[in-house]
Amino acid sequence: RQEGNFMKYTEADFQEGRILDFFKNNLKWKEGRTDEIDKERWIIPSDLEWFLQDGNHTNSKSFSNLLKNYNSASDLVEDFINSALLPKITSSVNAASILREQISFKGQIFTLFNEPNIVGASIDAANLFEKNTFKVIQEAVFERHYPQINKKLNRRPDLTFFINGIYFS
Repeated sequence: RQEGNFMKYTEADFQEGRILDFFKNNLKWKEGRTDEIDKERWIIPSDLEWFLQDGNHTNSKSFSNLLKNYNSASDLVEDFINSALLPKITSSVNAASILREQISFKGQIFTLFNEPNIVGASIDAANLFEKNTFKVIQEAVFERHYPQINKKLNRRPDLTFFINGIYFS
């Protein structure tokens, strides 16, 4: 909005018109919605499910091998989150570091991120990298309970970032 000879930007103008626009248009991140987030676990289950099912050949094969033991793909993903992913996240000093690790689940191997194309990589590397889901969400509210100190902490960052459904920052 105009104030005297200068344009005055509100936080929303800056966040949506500059920062969010940069992530969406320059970096090709998708804008997500707050209702997609499982706020107890800081995960977007639908993005994680898609990546485990279709993100790369190894994941697709592993997912297909396990799916016959579950009633639905969502049930498989729930079990993966609770039995394999959350223990990895909680034991890691940096949850984002698990994006580069393989996760073994019920005898199958999954990856959580397709690396970018580097010199000497196969031609498929660029195509696989494009299968990653980079998502930015505005004004997501997170509440964490700390039972050992009987406290709740609420946060509402301007922007929250997820990669393949996993909270990044």
